[in-house]
Amino acid sequence: MHNYRFLNAETGSILAACLAGSTPNINAVNKATARAAATAQGGK
Repeated sequence: MHNYRFLNAETGSILAACLAGSTPNINAVNKATARAAATAQGGK
């Protein structure tokens, strides 16, 4: 189920980026996605 949770987190970040519709927010979204990926993989 970890992969499922990761996909949900990644999708949420992508949706947030689309809703924001602002390029500067991409960096923040990438950070959030990377953090979600690390968490899903058992990292910090």
